[in-house]
Amino acid sequence: MRIGEALVLDYNKDIDLENRKIYIRRTQTKDNNGKAIIGNTTKTNTGQRTLNMNNIIYQIIQGALEHKIDNKEHLLFCKEDRTMYVENSINSSLKRIALDLNIGIYEEENTKRKLVKKTDIHTHMLRGTFATRCAEAKIAPAVLKKILGHTDITVTMKYYVDVDIEFEKTENKNVEDYLINKEIFNIDSDYDYA
Repeated sequence: MRIGEALVLDYNKDIDLENRKIYIRRTQTKDNNGKAIIGNTTKTNTGQRTLNMNNIIYQIIQGALEHKIDNKEHLLFCKEDRTMYVENSINSSLKRIALDLNIGIYEEENTKRKLVKKTDIHTHMLRGTFATRCAEAKIAPAVLKKILGHTDITVTMKYYVDVDIEFEKTENKNVEDYLINKEIFNIDSDYDYA
């Protein structure tokens, strides 16, 4: 789910532990003055969706509900003063953590022509990482498209699935095993290529 969708989850309306469902109905947006507000809808029409909770997600949501702070908007995640977290502040916190851990570091010259350490880490990368892990776990692209709330599957595959080398090797081995088992090319399966 997008960070803006997570930040406006209503613990009364959007979380159904009994049926293990999360309803994505809206997202955080900005008003005409640039102030963060709870939107009436999601980024796209397909963004409105129902997610099924697996056991991992169920336990995480259950823990979040146990630690929730009651607030007038019924936000699952809110600050101690009962106000809404803002997407930019979450990104800033993640960047501080990444800088402390030397993740995604680069140097850039500031306005005083001094080199400063920065990071390219941001919350949307977590969504991309999740999508890649789903692809590596062999989730069907159509299911991943639905989970991510995309209108077009090409967006899902082009921007969110970054296949690593080990995954590629495993998939190639799966194809090889399939072809050998089906005796499609009549190749010696015991041949050592090393």
